[in-house]
Amino acid sequence: MRNVSRVYLRAFEPVDLDRFVAWHTSEENRRFKWDGVLTDDEARHAFKEIMVCQESGQPTYQAVVRRHDQELVGQVGIFFIRDDNDCALAYLIDSAFWGHGYATEAARLAINEHLGLHPEHLVCAVIPDGHVASERVASKLGMMPASRSVRAGVAVRRWELNADKRTYPH
Repeated sequence: MRNVSRVYLRAFEPVDLDRFVAWHTSEENRRFKWDGVLTDDEARHAFKEIMVCQESGQPTYQAVVRRHDQELVGQVGIFFIRDDNDCALAYLIDSAFWGHGYATEAARLAINEHLGLHPEHLVCAVIPDGHVASERVASKLGMMPASRSVRAGVAVRRWELNADKRTYPH
């Protein structure tokens, strides 16, 4: 039997703005983000930037939608982090939906989509120390811890997708 993801990815739509703002102004949702909790205006500006990137075809976040009820549960994206072939996975799942595997499924979809277009890229995730849930997601994706550093005053570990696990069964 074919395993079908419980979530799918789509472009953000203007109707998503209020939900997006709620995620990014929530301390619970943003506690492991570099820039912390956003103000209402900062979150609205971030959403506007996503919409502009979508319209121009630039890499940006995609909406993560639960398939069975069309509920918007989060966002996921893969972004270039240097001039070489490194790309970083980033996601945020609304805390109301934590613990259900949606981050792993959304990340897997985003990675497959990205590597389908750019198989030469190395996909990594930079995860703050102590963020056990994101470390589990990275591990389930086939990523391995690669290095440690400090970013914006936060101790982090870089996880890299193992070269032999760059694609997943569909």
